Amino acid sequence: MKKILLNTLIFSSVIVGSMMLSSCNNVRRSVSLKNGDHYFINNSYIDLNNIPEQIQFAIEIEGKIQDISVGTILIKPKDFNYRKGILTINGNVLKDEYGELKISSGDNRFEIFTGSTMYYHSCLMVDKVIKTPEDFQSINNNPLGSYILGNDIDFENSNITNFEPLGYAESDSHYNQEFGGVFDGNGYAIKNLQTRYSLDGPEDDKVDGIDQYEGHFVFQDDAHSAGTQFGVFQSISKSGIVRNVSFNNCFIFGKTIVGVVAGTNNGLIENVFIDKNCQAIAATHFYDDDCNVGTIAGINGEGTIKNVISMGTSKIVKNYIDYDDSAYDDLATEEVETSHNFWSGIKSEENMDSNGLVSTGVYAGIGMSWGEAYDCVAMQFTNASVAPNLYAPFGQTHLAINKPSSGAENTGLISNCVVLTEDEMKNASTYTKFSSAIWNISEGTIPTFKNPYPTAKYH
Repeated sequence: MKKILLNTLIFSSVIVGSMMLSSCNNVRRSVSLKNGDHYFINNSYIDLNNIPEQIQFAIEIEGKIQDISVGTILIKPKDFNYRKGILTINGNVLKDEYGELKISSGDNRFEIFTGSTMYYHSCLMVDKVIKTPEDFQSINNNPLGSYILGNDIDFENSNITNFEPLGYAESDSHYNQEFGGVFDGNGYAIKNLQTRYSLDGPEDDKVDGIDQYEGHFVFQDDAHSAGTQFGVFQSISKSGIVRNVSFNNCFIFGKTIVGVVAGTNNGLIENVFIDKNCQAIAATHFYDDDCNVGTIAGINGEGTIKNVISMGTSKIVKNYIDYDDSAYDDLATEEVETSHNFWSGIKSEENMDSNGLVSTGVYAGIGMSWGEAYDCVAMQFTNASVAPNLYAPFGQTHLAINKPSSGAENTGLISNCVVLTEDEMKNASTYTKFSSAIWNISEGTIPTFKNPYPTAKYH
């Protein structure tokens, strides 16, 4: 009887010991800052697909931290530690007990409360860190997501020879899927991207020597094939943000309403650089001054564009080859109709743009701004094939007295947006409204990007 009782006690002790060991293995280790740990110096970002064990950033806080919150998550004292100006937070707080995320992607902030003072730290939560051309193209799979570049994205040797614009405008198959997330370039560049709209016409159709209908490069969606509202981003919605990115040697050829960054912007384009090898080309603007081409955006609808530097050029070709609407179903048997022959000289007074500017529909910044644009700089150029003596103005707003066909109200604002020569663009005083945390600004050079999310190693 005693032997049975002893065995029972031993067996029970083994079970309890095993439970304690198992429990200990599941207990979160206390957060701590160690030599060699990387931490964010300024703002931070977190890849929600690969959340770090510890989230660490520098922040000056006076007093003892009582609690921290981010989104709807309340972070308890056992899950954070503050030491030598660096706050360390347990990464597991962003997930529930089943490993599911408790926070959405996008711009967030940590709110740190000491009992008397609230401190804030901005943090971008991303769905994906973009590292390849294929990653960048895949944004169309979730145009409402949030993304950051992990390095420069170079299309030169990629398999994507005709990039499909990001987001969809006026698409039956992708209803309400304009780009509405956050795209942060992190100071990196999109390089050597090319995109041409396609109606699957004969391959030998050229406009000013440019293949207009790349017959074998039909896009997956008619919204892109039609070429209206055409850019790296076709259409940026009210919630969409594109920032902190360079575009280098990007070639954009659309039908109408064309820009390097976006065909149409209703969101925010901020802190963007467009280099001198970028081109935005429109095949026509249908003789309508609201359908133009600009190096930044074709149309800035209800959006905001600020702190953009563009050294690129834009252009509307002289002749536009179109197909009769009735021929779309049987292009092989119908005759090609040449129409929309663009004038070869300066527009007459009755065809001036909304602001009364003499223009060929080509703009150094924005084709039409119904929204707001602030503190942007564009390089001076002419549309040599159409009007060799006419410098492209930065953009136009809608003044009803000059353009009653587009509405009875004056709309749009373009403030402190200038067109300069390349030498004039090297004047540091031009960029007083640009953030020194984002840009390297010095006299005698064109500004360049800093990395907006720098890190350091703790020692």
